Amino acid sequence: MSRLARTLARSSLVLAVVLASAAAASAHSAEPAEGLGRTAVVLKPKVYDDLTAGGVEVTPLGRATLVPFRGTVKVKLPITAITETEIEHGGGIGFGSENADLSLRRLVIPASGIVTGRLRGSEIGDRGRANLFFQAESGSTLGDTSLRFTYSFALHVNSTFDTDFAELEVFGFFTTRRR
Repeated sequence: MSRLARTLARSSLVLAVVLASAAAASAHSAEPAEGLGRTAVVLKPKVYDDLTAGGVEVTPLGRATLVPFRGTVKVKLPITAITETEIEHGGGIGFGSENADLSLRRLVIPASGIVTGRLRGSEIGDRGRANLFFQAESGSTLGDTSLRFTYSFALHVNSTFDTDFAELEVFGFFTTRRR
């Protein structure tokens, strides 16, 4: 094989490796997959009122969006993966006051059971993946399924923002729309 042919072959091989690496990185990026849908989380109006009365602002994180909704807020979380047993989300929900903050990211909603997410806060540090909410039937026009505080999440919110939420108290509601 001539020197030119060997150089071209090596260049082609390097280009193929670079393109394959870029494609793999794109397929495994932290960006949510497009077109899977969204889950809307609506805070219970009393929870939203209690938080805002204490100077706590609710904000979307990452690719989540937030809109006012029936006297409270709706946070729309992009779905990043769907399996037979759970739905994973990108973005998250932030809670912040002048002196403290708390964030819920990468929520995972199982077919039934406990909703988990990455929990981090100025007063509690990084808790990693934590049990946040119990799922229950809603009976509300605000969402298909209710989200009820776990004991530990209520404790973290209360210690961060001087609130008085209780285990099993309704935090909000969610509705998932797959595409």
